[in-house]
Amino acid sequence: MTVCFKLRQIIICYFFLDYLLKIKDLKHAGPKSQFASELASICIEMILIDHDGYHILDYLGPGFKQYIASKLPPKIPQTAYRYVNEQSEKWRNEKNTKLAMRYSLLRDYFEHRMPLWSDEEIQS
Repeated sequence: MTVCFKLRQIIICYFFLDYLLKIKDLKHAGPKSQFASELASICIEMILIDHDGYHILDYLGPGFKQYIASKLPPKIPQTAYRYVNEQSEKWRNEKNTKLAMRYSLLRDYFEHRMPLWSDEEIQS
């Protein structure tokens, strides 16, 4: 799998996405192809197009929550969100523009997705 790691994104390579789409559309010739197709569909549900046009792993999105969250310790997204806020403030206070901007974008992603993980109000 080809991915590129940025602070807030795990970018999904076009070739991998194309592969998933082809596997998803397999004609069900047997149980193996049906399983592969269903698994590809699940993977596709965890991908979105980010504001910069890249396909990314939506690690706080509904697909990820549905298929992966039960395997995580409770409150992981909330703990991660607190950490992101702390780092955002730290780098802004230290006037590190590069890291402050990256954490600001990451914070925006968390704020957009946190309602999926909790009915509680998000507190910075």
